[in-house]
Amino acid sequence: MFLNNRNRKYGYHGIRIGHNEIDNLEIDTQGNYIVHEFKRGRKALEGDIFQVLHYIELLENEGFKVRYGVLHLLGANKIKIVEKTPELLSKLEKAYENINNLRNDKMPEPVKNYYCSHGCSYAFFCWG
Repeated sequence: MFLNNRNRKYGYHGIRIGHNEIDNLEIDTQGNYIVHEFKRGRKALEGDIFQVLHYIELLENEGFKVRYGVLHLLGANKIKIVEKTPELLSKLEKAYENINNLRNDKMPEPVKNYYCSHGCSYAFFCWG
């Protein structure tokens, strides 16, 4: 049983939790949740795996029991099962730390592109 009762189609609505939108959730016969995320690419990128893992962590922090996540690669017509492992969780925590460091760091000075500074008709896009 899927929570949003829809197959993957354009114009579908995912399940929102806070600012996160999960493509689909499945509930198995024991009441465990399975996260489904759909990607158009041919292979699973590390960020895609972290996204599914983030959704698993988010649901577990809300009190739901999640078995695993499924990453659907529509370009290759394949699926990849994403399970919580200590190695993946430590990488996810490191990614959270990097995001927080970027959030707290000072914004770098803009880099001046000397090609646009002398009469380029698109200079407004570089310099505002």
